[in-house]
Amino acid sequence: MVLDGKPAIRSKWKALGGSLWLGDISKNAQGVRVQNVKITGIPLKNARLAIQMCGIRQKRILNLEELTPLRIDSQSSGRPIKKAFPRRRIH
Repeated sequence: MVLDGKPAIRSKWKALGGSLWLGDISKNAQGVRVQNVKITGIPLKNARLAIQMCGIRQKRILNLEELTPLRIDSQSSGRPIKKAFPRRRIH
């Protein structure tokens, strides 16, 4: 489901498979054209493409080389490792 996204091209969404619903195109508070999209029953083979089309970014996963310095630092300071990753504040 996409809320207030860019106006959609029906054929691209329909190619994913499943049941498609497109909302009307209207302007948001800033005057930009937006549209709602809902698609259900997407086959699993098209899941990655659907996630891409929704504009969702993948969560960053650190590899072992990036984790090692953080583990050493957290062990020497006595803090647990989860505190080594600062959280961003959303205002």
